[in-house]
Amino acid sequence: MSLARKLFSADDRYHVVLIGSAKEKELERQFLAALSPEEGKRVTCHIGKTTLPQLLGIIQQLDVLITGNTGPLHLAAALQTRTVSLFYTANPQHTGPYQDPELHRIIYIDPGDNKTSLDMGFPLEVIAVDRVYHLLREILS
Repeated sequence: MSLARKLFSADDRYHVVLIGSAKEKELERQFLAALSPEEGKRVTCHIGKTTLPQLLGIIQQLDVLITGNTGPLHLAAALQTRTVSLFYTANPQHTGPYQDPELHRIIYIDPGDNKTSLDMGFPLEVIAVDRVYHLLREILS
């Protein structure tokens, strides 16, 4: 949500697309509840609403997919959709996107450098929003 807000304030052309399984509907609800009504108009939600072919179509249309080490990351790599992938508990040298390095940017925080966040509900929060934001702006410019 912090990243979305930062993007929305930077440029009125930015739009956020949420994807995920039905199990993530509560996260979607929390995300939308934290946004203003105007910000909410700039979000399209596909969480729990897509088949695999539909998900592929959505990913193919994105300018950039920001994600952890998930299935959609690897689908985006196969579709040659640009990505910013966030790694903390997994090492991107083992599971990251290997092909097309000009399309796929990786942010990796070694868990050995920050063990306390392994107890967090969302370990990827160890990655600073500003770091993701600046890399995303670099990719989009």
